[in-house]
Amino acid sequence: MMTLLAGQLRQGRARVVNVVSDTLRDARQIKFPGPARPPVLRVDDLHHLTRLNPSDGFVPFQAYARAKLLTVMAGYQLAREWASDGVTVNAVHPGIVATGIIDDLVPPALRPFRSLIRRTMLTPAQGAAAALRLATDPSLDGVTGRYFVRHTQTATPPISYDRTAQQLLRTASDRFLHDAPSSAS
Repeated sequence: MMTLLAGQLRQGRARVVNVVSDTLRDARQIKFPGPARPPVLRVDDLHHLTRLNPSDGFVPFQAYARAKLLTVMAGYQLAREWASDGVTVNAVHPGIVATGIIDDLVPPALRPFRSLIRRTMLTPAQGAAAALRLATDPSLDGVTGRYFVRHTQTATPPISYDRTAQQLLRTASDRFLHDAPSSAS
């Protein structure tokens, strides 16, 4: 969708900040010790976006993590495309913020402790600080195509840097946007 605003973004030499989740690096809902497990993303599935989350075997949290990974991948592609126009595209995981989304993720057995759990999380204002920094900090002028966990630049899974996969995603997204029915009709 961001590509639909390309002209305006270029004209304004904009800073685009995609707010994502660090689930793109580790899609386990409960982080027991052990290696991180990024969401599964098959390059062949990028030809048709509907294959990314098939109804058969659909796992909501995996789909969420995969969507965040795809957002970062698309951002890396656009960062390269728009850099010469002064547009920057970065992504940030703001941290675990006490919002309604968190309430939906709390397992039923832990719901009686929801208020205690929320107290260990960032407030919405604290969570917004990382995105605001990327959007406004003069020291980040020209910084593009990066991923941050709060204020720290961090690497993403290897598939996210695959330019062929990024281009396949772009092509499928453009095709989807072109074929989507107009909201005016």
